[in-house]
Amino acid sequence: MILHAAAQAAEAPVEVLEAINVILPSGLVVPDLVVTDAGATADGLGAHRYSG
Repeated sequence: MILHAAAQAAEAPVEVLEAINVILPSGLVVPDLVVTDAGATADGLGAHRYSG
């Protein structure tokens, strides 16, 4: 993914998570991506991956 490559090239302290499902109020599930602080995801405080 281009965004992940750009974050690595910039040595940004972030993690790019692909294929995160966002549930809209209508109930529709939309695939999206999330960019989080790398420390937050390492500590379990960032976005949670769903493996359902």
